[in-house]
Amino acid sequence: MCIRDRLVPGETWVYAASYVVQASDPDPLLNTASATGEDLDGDTVTADSNTHSLDVAYDPVLNLVKGGPATAGIGDTVEYTFNLSHAASSDGSPVGSLVITDDIAGAATRIGGDDGDGLLVPGETWVYTASYVIQASDPDPLLNTASVTGQELTGESVSASSNTHSLDVAFNPVLRVDGAWPVKVYVGETQVFTYVVSHAANSDGTPVHDIAATGALVGPLTLVSGDDGDGLLELGESWVYATSYLVDGLIPNPLAETITITGRDRDFEAIPPCSGTYSAQVVARIFIPLILRSYLPDQHLDEVRVLEVQRPL
Repeated sequence: MCIRDRLVPGETWVYAASYVVQASDPDPLLNTASATGEDLDGDTVTADSNTHSLDVAYDPVLNLVKGGPATAGIGDTVEYTFNLSHAASSDGSPVGSLVITDDIAGAATRIGGDDGDGLLVPGETWVYTASYVIQASDPDPLLNTASVTGQELTGESVSASSNTHSLDVAFNPVLRVDGAWPVKVYVGETQVFTYVVSHAANSDGTPVHDIAATGALVGPLTLVSGDDGDGLLELGESWVYATSYLVDGLIPNPLAETITITGRDRDFEAIPPCSGTYSAQVVARIFIPLILRSYLPDQHLDEVRVLEVQRPL
């Protein structure tokens, strides 16, 4: 009699089984196998294999996408958002201890997306935010990126960087001009007028290039002091301009002058001009000789008195 499918001495039967390693599998992945059969008496025979240990190599890949406003002004508070998820190339294994840091705004705060287990798993998108106040010293455009770090199931570090966000910084410097004029100016005299140009209270404080000061009567004014040498009117600086004017009998009365200040911001765009108008009365001095005589013979005293007469309009 021929008995088939019996394991006899000298034989080694080889079996194979396949398994897809799951992201949720422990590391190491331990498993054993068991074999059952019947002897010639029909009794059950069993055996267990040794335990096999498999080192699970996790390969999660993170995807960090950053967003924010396209433009903002100096002093504005902008909010950046960060969406964190598994990338398409990720093996989907969970990642924990996640921290996002922006190179401008600093640490970001998670506001949603986690199901409560503290692990980023496929299908989840964790949302973070970070805020930043635009500074006058910030470059334009303001470029920044964020980075994320975390730990996979084995405790090894996982990291990724975001796309670079570009923000157009809108500059808004505002200038003011102040002049000190006398109440009166006198015909025949050369009068020196000075004007001070500085940032106004509502200016964003950003430097101003290519400043020009012009008078309606005298034309371009001369800068005499205030610039630190870089050609930029900065916050805290006061530029002093001066001009001289010969007061003659032909000018209108009162004498009026309008000073206009122009310049360009950090984008080299023209800023709104500022101006100031000043005036003074035009006065002619008339010298009247007055001779006073005493009661003593051959004695007299000469005195010259000045009479100020406002020139007719």
